[in-house]
Amino acid sequence: MVLEKAGYSVFTAREASDVERIVLSQKISLIVLCHTLSSEKCEGALELAESRRPAIRSLVLTAGTASCSERSHDAILSAFDGPRKLVETVEKLLQAVPVASWR
Repeated sequence: MVLEKAGYSVFTAREASDVERIVLSQKISLIVLCHTLSSEKCEGALELAESRRPAIRSLVLTAGTASCSERSHDAILSAFDGPRKLVETVEKLLQAVPVASWR
């Protein structure tokens, strides 16, 4: 909701099939992985997104511990940092993404 209110188009995936459908059918430049995902689901979603969109950026949200922060990501952010920091981080990540990678 925070990113939608900041003017971003947001697609929510609750299952692996949703991730695949969204990544294949939409212009995605950033995947945000929630701290509520298990390590396996987080890694699986990221691997799928990167295999379909190699230039995709990733942001992992943490809440004390991060099940998905073992591997290198473009950014890791604590959910406790608040909505303003989330939007700032997303803006920085998206500024670094060339438009050609959206396709």
